[in-house]
Amino acid sequence: MLTYNGDLKVIDFGVARYFAPSKSPRTFTMVSPGFAPPEKYNRFDCDLRGDIYSLGATLYWCLTQANMAKFNFNVPPLRKLKPNANHWLEAVLAKCMEYAPERRYSSVAQVRDELVSVRKELQGREERATEKSSNILEQLYRQKYGDSHS
Repeated sequence: MLTYNGDLKVIDFGVARYFAPSKSPRTFTMVSPGFAPPEKYNRFDCDLRGDIYSLGATLYWCLTQANMAKFNFNVPPLRKLKPNANHWLEAVLAKCMEYAPERRYSSVAQVRDELVSVRKELQGREERATEKSSNILEQLYRQKYGDSHS
């Protein structure tokens, strides 16, 4: 959802409800299968690492559109569904979705830093590929027309 300030907010309409003053404020825990961390099914004391699991699952879904619930916490490596995906991105998402919370990132800042590194690597690779393509085209041009036409 995009707020009036232009901020992007991720919300789960599957568990959202309208507030009605006449109704009880008590709620019960609902989960979105495939996106909620495993510990959410066993207890209610999820910490930030539960949100990191959900973030990883959401990013994975954005890239694959896979039915996350069918994996039953055994999510296949990203490149199994998207063979051209970056291996570092695959590693970041896998760590976000580790079954054991203590094996996940301990802060969203760590996830952000890893994703920034992946983005920089991809940008660098793209720039190198563009430069290489440019060099190949230049060589082909010179072979066909020689140096006098450049």
